[in-house]
Amino acid sequence: MKARKSKPTDAGPAKLFLVRPRPTDPPPELVEKALKLSADQELSQFASDLSEARMFWRKHRTLVEAPGFPELLRKHFVKMWDYEPDGEFPDPDFDVLACVEAGAITPAVREQLLPEAREIALKWLAMEQAASNPETKAAPGRKTRKRTTSHRMVLSTPLCARQEAD
Repeated sequence: MKARKSKPTDAGPAKLFLVRPRPTDPPPELVEKALKLSADQELSQFASDLSEARMFWRKHRTLVEAPGFPELLRKHFVKMWDYEPDGEFPDPDFDVLACVEAGAITPAVREQLLPEAREIALKWLAMEQAASNPETKAAPGRKTRKRTTSHRMVLSTPLCARQEAD
């Protein structure tokens, strides 16, 4: 750890305090955990979409296979969502069918999810360091908010942000 002096413009005598260096790379086991959770989340969402589509197709096959969208339903769709219903459905962030055929996460998907997994692992490390650092804990008589952030919340944030960016 580096010691840093207070700035000359600071009021009072100069004090030394420690600045902890930020880790450049998270531990591989933490990256693997984040990678698995990220892939599991994507596959679960695709499975949910597929299940819903299959149920709807069984119940309303003629509407699903019709060449055009029924005008009455289109009008209500546009009113509610502010876009046309025959637009492109967003593709998953990776090739789910290749993973299904392989029965596991493919090396290409792994490489695609790795940068995001590293970011998630770094956020987890930062949260752990903040929780274990006595300087970040409240001083006596000082009110603080209760921490409610969990690993799942941190994991879902980058995925939501990535989907909004696309």
